Amino acid sequence: MIRLFLIVCLIAIVACAYGIFVGEFTREEFTISIALLFYAVMFFVIACIININGSI
Repeated sequence: MIRLFLIVCLIAIVACAYGIFVGEFTREEFTISIALLFYAVMFFVIACIININGSI
């Protein structure tokens, strides 16, 4: 379950980063994508910590 969560977070991080660096964004879309990237990275770090500790 944790591995699936990590994979989803990685996909979200890559998608947001690709959209930020490649996409043609308006200011609002850019702000939303930065926020989504921040949350995806935050959840990825939390999931990594949980995975390292081996407990939920």
